[in-house]
Amino acid sequence: MHWKLAPALFLVLGGLLAACNSNAVPPSVATVTVGGTTNLEVGKSANLTALLRDSAGNTLSGRTVTWTSSNPNLISVNSDGQITARHLSVSRAPATITATSEGKIATINVTTYGLDVIGGTFVDDTTPGRVLYAGRTRFQDPAGQGVPQDTDVTVQGPAEFNGGQPLTMRLFSSISAGNVLGGLSNTVVSGQYTATATIGGTVYTKTFTVDVTKTLSFITNPSLTLNGTSARLQGTADVRAKSVQGELYKVPTPFVSSTTAGINGGAFDVTVTFATLTSGTYKAGIYARDFVSNDDIFADQVAWSFTSTSDVTVP
Repeated sequence: MHWKLAPALFLVLGGLLAACNSNAVPPSVATVTVGGTTNLEVGKSANLTALLRDSAGNTLSGRTVTWTSSNPNLISVNSDGQITARHLSVSRAPATITATSEGKIATINVTTYGLDVIGGTFVDDTTPGRVLYAGRTRFQDPAGQGVPQDTDVTVQGPAEFNGGQPLTMRLFSSISAGNVLGGLSNTVVSGQYTATATIGGTVYTKTFTVDVTKTLSFITNPSLTLNGTSARLQGTADVRAKSVQGELYKVPTPFVSSTTAGINGGAFDVTVTFATLTSGTYKAGIYARDFVSNDDIFADQVAWSFTSTSDVTVP
């Protein structure tokens, strides 16, 4: 006996097979591989890629990939895998960028190089009511080397800054770094700034922003006590201060000695040592800073304050 299947029955069977196929479980992610640059210039961005494969080695698409950075202040990463080098690491420590999909993980280590400059604020109790410019700068070439010679860095800010003229900072070859506190004419304004330096024939730039409202308070209850070959400086710093630098002067201006100490904000007690003092009048200036000089990675902005002590007379 021969059976003939009606065309309608073929359609039903075909539909059932299609339904079965549509309910098939898609292959899961078995491996993730991340590709892209491993050394990125400060201020620049680059795209990383995440290659997903199943257990048979087939490439997968349309899956969700989550990106994270172990140090977003050094290198940030967005949801699409685009990384941005934000600062230098003095120790050349990399940021580890991680891509995760369906529980599978892959990483890539990325270092940074180039010109790193940040700006900020400086308040001085000798010019109350004014907020001046402060800045820090560092450099490493792609191999991690510093500047071969002292090098100028020009900083151009908003039109209201420095009379519209560039401000010069300096990278010192001994440390490939430098700091600057603006003179009385360098009143800082909020906005975007661009730093430029030519090193080894290559022009490096760094763009940064300054918020003039982010300042450090003056030292409260500053005091100077002289004792033979030492000067004791005491006071209470802004809770955000991470270090203080005390400088001793013989009035009217000759510099005598200085010291720097790390603090965690609040009260401090530091000592400046020097040769035996001659008779005369002395005073100290105390800088509070929201950083320590040997920090590995800059913050996005810097703040200083300067507070004077009362005069002390040595008979």
